[in-house]
Amino acid sequence: MKFQIKMVDLTIEIRHRYAYIKKQCEAWICKEEMMRPDMVIEVSEEDISKEKKEAEVSVTEGYCESICIYRAIARKLTAFSAFVMHGAVVELDGEAYVFAARSGVGKTTHTKLWMEYFKGKASYINGDKPVMRWRDNRLYAYGTPWMGKENFGCRRCAPVKAVCFLERGLENKIRKVEDSEIVNRLFKQVLLPVEREEIIVFMEMMDRMTERIPFYLLKCSISLEAVETAYEAMRG
Repeated sequence: MKFQIKMVDLTIEIRHRYAYIKKQCEAWICKEEMMRPDMVIEVSEEDISKEKKEAEVSVTEGYCESICIYRAIARKLTAFSAFVMHGAVVELDGEAYVFAARSGVGKTTHTKLWMEYFKGKASYINGDKPVMRWRDNRLYAYGTPWMGKENFGCRRCAPVKAVCFLERGLENKIRKVEDSEIVNRLFKQVLLPVEREEIIVFMEMMDRMTERIPFYLLKCSISLEAVETAYEAMRG
């Protein structure tokens, strides 16, 4: 079975075994006739079984196929000046604010507070695994069907205004991250290529990102004051 989706301004053909992935991608499915895709994605039963065995909780084969498929997509994105990043993206005033953190720190909780603070003005582009893509010399954050368990996201994209790493803190404090610190934090949130040629291209994208996008570290409580602190610093 197969279908095509339009994602990150690319036509992606997905060949699948289980119904889970098609339902997940429903809003992204191309309605017109099948066209020549930018990439074709298919994973093996062996890949799916391995993913299921390594899962820390009980999951279905369909869910595992979805994870494997997105990983396979991510591996091919380098050729299109793009990469997957683990983070949540909030759009405000036509610009994307990217938040990244270790699991359990409170990325989702913090971004939910942005929805509350900027009610009617802010929206989610993606709540978990957006794609970053360089287009026309600007870095854009794109929504994808892989949005995390809350399913926060949409099909839109927006130019990246800033990236903010989150840590828990008793007080709300934000500072710019120094260049030497960015790489260590950023590389924990991206999927690295495996082929030498792709690694070279990927590193060039990372260099451009660190040169042109401001990075911040926010130590924060769970409060609307934390949102205000972050926004005042990052809006420039």
